[in-house]
Amino acid sequence: MIVLAVLAALAVPAAAPLAAQASFGTVPVDDAAKPKKKCKKRQVKVKVGKRVSCRPLKQAFPRPKKGDPRKLVTNFVVQKDWSHLRTRRGKRLPSLPRLVRQAGPGASALLTRATSRGLARLDSMAAAAAARARGSTRAVAAAGCDDLARAPRQTDRFTQGGGGGPGASVGVTMGPDGASLGIELTGNDMTVSLDMDMGLCDPNEVEAPACPTAVGKLEGLIRYKFKVNIQVKRGGTDVWSQGVEVTRRTKLVGWNEVDAKLEQLDIEDLETSTFSLGGTTRAYPPISIRTKLERRTQVDMRSGSYEPGRSNVEVTISMEGLSGPDRDEAEGEAERKARTDGDQQFRTVVEKAISGYRSRESEWQTPRKCADLKFNPVSNSLTLNGNSSGNFTATAIAKADGNPSELDARLSDMQNAAFSPTRAGGQRAQFSYTNVTPAAPPGSKVRAKVHATSKAGVAEETWEQPLKPPFEINEIAGNFSGTFTREYSIGTARITWTASATFVRQTPLGIAGAFGTYILNAGIASFHYSGQTITEHADCDMRGSTVVDLFQHGGGSLGVSPVDAARLFDQGPHDYGGDVGVGPTPRVTLTMENCGPGAESEEGKTYEYPIGVAPLDTGDEQRRSPDGIDYSGSHSISGSGITTDWTWVLTGRKTPP
Repeated sequence: MIVLAVLAALAVPAAAPLAAQASFGTVPVDDAAKPKKKCKKRQVKVKVGKRVSCRPLKQAFPRPKKGDPRKLVTNFVVQKDWSHLRTRRGKRLPSLPRLVRQAGPGASALLTRATSRGLARLDSMAAAAAARARGSTRAVAAAGCDDLARAPRQTDRFTQGGGGGPGASVGVTMGPDGASLGIELTGNDMTVSLDMDMGLCDPNEVEAPACPTAVGKLEGLIRYKFKVNIQVKRGGTDVWSQGVEVTRRTKLVGWNEVDAKLEQLDIEDLETSTFSLGGTTRAYPPISIRTKLERRTQVDMRSGSYEPGRSNVEVTISMEGLSGPDRDEAEGEAERKARTDGDQQFRTVVEKAISGYRSRESEWQTPRKCADLKFNPVSNSLTLNGNSSGNFTATAIAKADGNPSELDARLSDMQNAAFSPTRAGGQRAQFSYTNVTPAAPPGSKVRAKVHATSKAGVAEETWEQPLKPPFEINEIAGNFSGTFTREYSIGTARITWTASATFVRQTPLGIAGAFGTYILNAGIASFHYSGQTITEHADCDMRGSTVVDLFQHGGGSLGVSPVDAARLFDQGPHDYGGDVGVGPTPRVTLTMENCGPGAESEEGKTYEYPIGVAPLDTGDEQRRSPDGIDYSGSHSISGSGITTDWTWVLTGRKTPP
């Protein structure tokens, strides 16, 4: 890690109190001090003191790697040897690693194992606290600091080692004010005490919303603060102490692209550390080393690499209580150690940031997790006719802020229409549908599944509209009437009638359209006779009426065909024609009356006479229904003193409806 590497680099004699600043990458500098040196591609400028050099990007920004910042800092504190430094009085500092080893064989390894086990115990307690706070078994990484703040205080203790060698007593505490770890290692009259004080937030936690905004922005944060302090006693007398306090605040901004995948992650990291050595009670004046590291970089989330043009590091170091050779030597050593050791702590932060954002990215691949689709017109708001056409739009709405998000939408599972295009994008995806199926089964819908990726996440919905029930006519029914007149020299004979009838289509039920032949299935006709007798044997008037069952004693049919043969199943103009006749059996009883001179003997006589007229005849020319439903019209023929008129009002229908 850069901070620890720099501290290690500064572990050489230094001249009086010093302040050194090292810059990596594109840190702005004064024009007068701006280095003239140009670096090659994939390199960054490194400035230490007055020296400027070019180093590979991977050395200034090491590849992200998993790690626990608590262990990294603790190991650094325990293992760092400052014995080659001198105080202002020229006194050399003690070596902490050597003091720990004096507690007995394996003391250093025991301290490392005890630290790891204690941290693992804290993690387990934190996970249990989060589960209780949220009523679930989710891990603390998904819980957040608030869950731990609400948890009751927990403590635990265990021992490790002993048995003739050094032993360690470990205590851990988790409560509303944070977590702490204490280790006391004893052996050979030596006591090594390690105390770690951690804040509420797990340093492995990324605090960020679950979903990006409509523009694909997801802001997050990694933050923690903890202290590590080591004290060494020999026979109850203080010998040495060294510790560090680390505070980190890492701002994260992820940017999602229209494919619902992260494109880049901007990282702005601020780490401040204070390293304290010795103390007046240990025969050494206070020594402190303070560092402030500001890092800005951009990670290409597609490749996992840093963007060199968007990366910089600025390091500020101040030291008090040390003396030694000149500043240039110390700065040169700092630069070399930074280049060779890398920055372990920062690389773990970057790895955790990438991992935390990847986890969220995986979640918003689930349709409707972070984005919804809005259709216009909305589904099931229209009733579409066969062979119709139209348009609809799809808009992705971010759940994070409720705004529309740029999307890339694709259609699948298309039914009962032709759709185009099958892929569209932008702020709003527009699609067209044509050739709506005219004869789909009842309950059918025009339908298309829309799967969209967007900067807000993945969305999926089905756009659908019900089809107008298929146009189907299987019965034509209604009324018809007519008159028959015949002129005689002495008067006019008149026959009038009214009738009703039902004609049934001779095709199986369920066949769309109105085309086909309709056979008379039921009907009644009422005939009335008046005027000059049609018997022609006497100068008399006639009077008579009868009712005829047209199904039993007659018959008839209608033929229907679409005007446009290509639209056989559609509602629209249809031509038709037909007639209804009466057989020879039905007869009417005519009574003679008002007989003239010479025909007085016929007065009151009755005669049986055939019906003599057809109750319906639409004529030789085809009639036109405007829609295949309304069959109304009239027809008239006249000649040789005989005139016949027919009028009909018939309606097509589906039975059962």
